Amino acid sequence: MGASKRRGSLRLDQLIGQLYDATLDPKGWLAAAEELERCLGGVVVLSLPHPRPGDPGRVVTASIAHRFIESYKHDYFMVDPFQHSRDHASAGILEFGRESVADEQVESSRFFREWMQPQGLLSHPFLGALIECDDLMGNAYLAVFRSRDQPCFGAAERRLGQQLMPHLRRAMQIYFRNARLEQELQAHASVLDHWPTGLVLIDRRGHIHSMNQTAERLVGENDGLSIGREGLRTASAPTTHALQQLLSDASGSIEGAAPWRPVGLLLPRPSGHRALEVVVTRIYQPGESGGGRRGMLALFVSDPEVEMETPFELLRCLYSLTPSEAALARELSSGRNLEQGAANLGITPGTARQRLGQIFAKTGTTRQAALVRLLLVGSAQLRWPRNETEAGDWHTALRAPFAQSATATLGSIGVHGAARKMQPVAAYFREEFRGGLSRTPICL
Repeated sequence: MGASKRRGSLRLDQLIGQLYDATLDPKGWLAAAEELERCLGGVVVLSLPHPRPGDPGRVVTASIAHRFIESYKHDYFMVDPFQHSRDHASAGILEFGRESVADEQVESSRFFREWMQPQGLLSHPFLGALIECDDLMGNAYLAVFRSRDQPCFGAAERRLGQQLMPHLRRAMQIYFRNARLEQELQAHASVLDHWPTGLVLIDRRGHIHSMNQTAERLVGENDGLSIGREGLRTASAPTTHALQQLLSDASGSIEGAAPWRPVGLLLPRPSGHRALEVVVTRIYQPGESGGGRRGMLALFVSDPEVEMETPFELLRCLYSLTPSEAALARELSSGRNLEQGAANLGITPGTARQRLGQIFAKTGTTRQAALVRLLLVGSAQLRWPRNETEAGDWHTALRAPFAQSATATLGSIGVHGAARKMQPVAAYFREEFRGGLSRTPICL
């Protein structure tokens, strides 16, 4: 093999490696686009996925100015003649310029006049491909344009592009699969953050893996439970030792040393508030080979001082209560008796008893204790945004990158960056609070 062929082979291997690296670190797509430009000698644009109405997608390119990228994502993608031709192509097949769209069709388009020409891009020659189709993620495209000062694509560039396409398509399949897993992780995190009980996941080495938002709040208050150099700690050395011993015993049970049942512990609080209630249990995961068992510890933390407030609109929605009935039911679910609830609502005890009878009929209960239990154990006790500001914070968290490959630290404790900040997010709240709809959870 000659020196030039060896250099070409080495460059191809390097580019293929960059494509697969990008599936693990999305920032790597820019490096892959830069290397593609060096190899193919054109202006490379990767759409991962391609923009579509209501979704700007992700456009990666090393040579196009930011303002042109943004205008393409929000406008010009809809009039891109190359993209329309690729929609009818087979995935993974590299197409060359005039094979798919005529010069006249391109040069008469608004896309060419307003987007390509100002950048000095030629209508042809052009290389493009539909990289991959995905029902959930959308379509991914490759486009390689030529500028006025670049030579035409030759046989070598076309051959290189054809060699790359199987790898580019496989890399895109992996990238989309990871993106779907990330969305699933976001959904699970959102569900956990609706839960009023704190949850801390701990690996077998005693490192904190993740916390839901309730646990983060309790730990942040540093009132009975916090994080130190040695892991979770409490307000006193004896209680800290008891908690660490509990975790150690539970961790040993993961290895199959002994049966294990959930065990609880009360954590006194310096503030004088009622002690935090902690329950430790284990979560098994099947080993990769099917013969072993891996697992984590789940530490549940409850704050008896927290006054749960059932959303007013949700009570009406679930049980068809009138506004006045829902208000009384909420008073009772907060621990107040009928007389206290009536006083808070400015009604007489007789009126309160009449409304209570109506609530009994609608909820299928006959006693006040049964009604309170129904309200406290039902889905109405899940955490929902209390106002528009909080909903906006949750929506911002949804748009932030969630899964990261690096490991972060909280103090000196290893905390996985993908799950440490599990902010509660849901598309429902994005629509309800941003779109000005009913602003209440949907009940069926």
